[in-house]
Amino acid sequence: MKERLNARSLSQPSTRYSQRNLRWSLGAVALTLLVTAELPAVADAGASSRSAAIAEASKVLIVKSDFPAGWTTSPSDNSNSDLGDAQVAACLGVPVSALKYNPPSAYSPDFNFKSTGASVSDDVSVFPNATTEHEQVSIYSSARTPVCFARALNTPSLKRTFERQIGTGAKLGVSSATWLARPKVGDGATALKMSIPFTYRGASYSLTITVVTMVSRLVAAQLTFTTDGTVSIPSSLAAHLEAVTAQRLK
Repeated sequence: MKERLNARSLSQPSTRYSQRNLRWSLGAVALTLLVTAELPAVADAGASSRSAAIAEASKVLIVKSDFPAGWTTSPSDNSNSDLGDAQVAACLGVPVSALKYNPPSAYSPDFNFKSTGASVSDDVSVFPNATTEHEQVSIYSSARTPVCFARALNTPSLKRTFERQIGTGAKLGVSSATWLARPKVGDGATALKMSIPFTYRGASYSLTITVVTMVSRLVAAQLTFTTDGTVSIPSSLAAHLEAVTAQRLK
């Protein structure tokens, strides 16, 4: 399981952001990271084909009917790049190959609230054995995880890349990452909040990404909540989606 920075193409930095995948990925204009949510066990990926594992993981994903009225969907962006891998691996003291690991995974569409910057996505991955799962989950549950993610986000080369993708004159501030209180949906759940401030065309923005992580045996589910600083996702909705995910893991 890898956490990646993923950015979807967008014409207005304040309009919408989307975060996907369990790896560091960098795309177009929006900046996003994700959280992992604990899920129910799925058939051993080593004994099942990759397609069968993905089909099983898909059953855990959140769906549009889990949201109240006003939420729409858009296709997910699951593209990946290696940007950030080296920085995170070096900070955590793990091989870069650990961040490049690509387990069978299922992805929800992006769920968006009208024209605001609020977005929710879900990723579910299946691991072949307990050793691999432990290695992957430990990367994103370490005491150093927030420090390492923030360090990568603040790397000059990554900041310049983000700035170029946002547009001429864009300037990133100092990004931060911190643990939030554990979601009440299982002993292994974690929640990581990342804040990425930037200015563009004379206006200030702040991308906030909260990644909720839960793991159960050989399955990991990730719920990612993304906002642009002008609107928040209701805590009651976030708690509902976490509970729904936990129930589907059973």
